[in-house]
Amino acid sequence: MKSLVIGLGQIGQPLLDILSDTYDVIGKDNGPGRDIGRIDCLHICYPYNDEFVGISLDYIREYSAPLCIIHSTVVPGTTDEIQTATVCNVAYSPVRGRHGQMRDDLLKYIKFVGGSMEATAKALNYLRTAGFRVGFLPSAKALELAKLLETTYSGLLVAWAQDVQRFCDKLGVNRLDALKLTDELDHLPRYKFYPGYIGGHCIAPNLDLLEKVRSSTFIDAIRESNEQRFRRAIREDEDLTVRHEPRP
Repeated sequence: MKSLVIGLGQIGQPLLDILSDTYDVIGKDNGPGRDIGRIDCLHICYPYNDEFVGISLDYIREYSAPLCIIHSTVVPGTTDEIQTATVCNVAYSPVRGRHGQMRDDLLKYIKFVGGSMEATAKALNYLRTAGFRVGFLPSAKALELAKLLETTYSGLLVAWAQDVQRFCDKLGVNRLDALKLTDELDHLPRYKFYPGYIGGHCIAPNLDLLEKVRSSTFIDAIRESNEQRFRRAIREDEDLTVRHEPRP
């Protein structure tokens, strides 16, 4: 099966490396390239923008792909919009993992798939054959939203850690002492987040995509807290790294 991965960044390159162990895979970055011809499975891994749907449809038509798997983080409804404009089977399968160890994380976490019944079945079989642990949700829209909620939840935990630090600073107490009573509570997240700065290519940009669904005071709170954290770090020359560790 001949496959093509478009977008060889922090998502596309490790995906290509894994798929190459099983399939005949070609990789290319967004834009003009060499003549590749017809392919059997198209993988979309470039960042979302306002032209995402049109660009993706152009690639599907160019390569006459019968199956297209979208791995990019997108606004909910994107996969369905593409599917209605093509006879190609279009499935959504978000990437989960941390940059720097993406190949290992891609194989560690379940690679969920959503879309029409036919597209989902074909994508599940394709990814399972390549060695992924697979699962599915009943709709692409639900899975697109799930991806955004996953990263935003992490952002919310970091923002709360930032605000906890501000409470502690106000009273002159140690942050870990103030969090001591949370150590034995099983219903809380298993990790303690440090009050770093939310940067990078996932949490902050994904807030913009989630906000296209509806406005949210939680999104506003994450942004405001993060801006305060940035101003303090610049003022006091502090470490901006976001870290977390398991609770006892």
